[in-house]
Amino acid sequence: MTRSQEFELSHHISRRAANRQIRPFMKLYPMPADMVPHPKPLSLGGGLPNHGFFPIDSLDIKLVSQPVFNLQGNQSQKTAATEKFSINRFDEAGVGALDLRSALQYEFPGDGHMELRAFTRNLISRVHKPAFENWDCILTNGSGNGLDKIADLLVNEGDVILVEEFTFPLTLQNIVERGGIPFPVKLDLSSSETSNGLDLGYLTDLLQNWEAQQPSLRRPKAIYTIPTGQNPTGLAQSLEFRREVYDLCTKHDLIIIEDDPYGYLTLPSYERDQTHRREASPRIDVAEVDNYLQAGIIPSYLTLDTAGRVVRCDSFSKLYSPGLRLGFIVAHAEFITKLSKFSEISTRGYSGLSQAVLLNSIKHWGTRFSGTLSQTDCDVYGWLSWVMKVRNVYIHRRDVMLDALYGSEAFSRSLIQPLEPKAGMFVSVKVNFTEANGPRGHHESVAKLMVEFVRYGILVVSGSDLCVDDEISKDNANFFRLTLASSNCDEEIVESINRFTHSISQYFK
Repeated sequence: MTRSQEFELSHHISRRAANRQIRPFMKLYPMPADMVPHPKPLSLGGGLPNHGFFPIDSLDIKLVSQPVFNLQGNQSQKTAATEKFSINRFDEAGVGALDLRSALQYEFPGDGHMELRAFTRNLISRVHKPAFENWDCILTNGSGNGLDKIADLLVNEGDVILVEEFTFPLTLQNIVERGGIPFPVKLDLSSSETSNGLDLGYLTDLLQNWEAQQPSLRRPKAIYTIPTGQNPTGLAQSLEFRREVYDLCTKHDLIIIEDDPYGYLTLPSYERDQTHRREASPRIDVAEVDNYLQAGIIPSYLTLDTAGRVVRCDSFSKLYSPGLRLGFIVAHAEFITKLSKFSEISTRGYSGLSQAVLLNSIKHWGTRFSGTLSQTDCDVYGWLSWVMKVRNVYIHRRDVMLDALYGSEAFSRSLIQPLEPKAGMFVSVKVNFTEANGPRGHHESVAKLMVEFVRYGILVVSGSDLCVDDEISKDNANFFRLTLASSNCDEEIVESINRFTHSISQYFK
């Protein structure tokens, strides 16, 4: 594969990011050419406290061996098998762990501690290796913060950013805050079996005829997409489809903002016959991780990118814990440099304790592969072994929810049609409204049905709440997003679906 040697996309950097200058705290003064510096300098500059001031000497961590749910799903477990390790003031084992001496100290620069950044590079190299050489990673305070930083990187006032017609609302706010214009692209919601999410024909026509259709707007600068487990629909783009989108974006010089918080939570096809469902293994070995890497993950847009056109936003929130507030961005090194400067004047670093807990958990999981793999691969395989256990729970919960939906009176009466998700933690359900659409399309019917959901004690998110433009999506917003993530047990999922479908059945009586 041809590798691009020079970065030719710097014109996409916003004026704000391109002109940002960071004032150094300590200047580098010119020294005489013949001056020999002292071999053991002592610092009276800066303000980094000696680690002896840090009151925490060690942290004892107990990790559960798997998510605290019974995969057969009868009830939430009160207890689970645990594994113990400690995070100490010094990395005494010398395995690249993040010790407390470093974790509790200021970061400089504020890009994330080098140990965790090294892991993110190793993970991307193993799972989604970019097709260009000069790439790097930078940490974020979760995907929300990452998307905000990407908006700062790219968006000038008046810039048009294409977005999926139903999408994550915070991204829209990030674009608008920089003076940008989010412009919706139609989704194909006709069938979860055949749809790749984005309507490629619509996108192609839009870009080819932009000046004629949108004479008052600049040509789009970028497209924002959630390609795997699209939020809210749960749809996923195949690798072949991504290649077509990438080629189209190259032709029209668009940056691809790839938001992929659900990319590791791919869901195999739903089997209505429960006897055909494979029981998850409680212990995951090298061969299973290899199979997951080959068949269980859809390659990122990065793997197709020969020019540095893709800016990928990744997250640990959905796989470890949202409260740690950790994620990372993968992009061309020139983009990363600009993102780093913005970090210096905004977040100025990320919780050291969060980074230490996450990285040392990863290294603990990796110990089970010691002697079989290199240290780098042990870390990656250890992390993926946990991810696979989380994924298995979501597969099981997806099955429980779809079983309940397909077994409902509302489905038997053809009042609803689930969109079977291909990835992520949501199931969207289309409602076949029979009344004639008014000037607001399905939005009015959705609002009325939301009242019934409250009456029957069930909380859901409507497609109307997540659309970018009410007018464009008025005839496509007849669905509701249901989460797989929050319930305590299978019985709660089933009861929730019973309330949801009963509300719909009652609405149509």
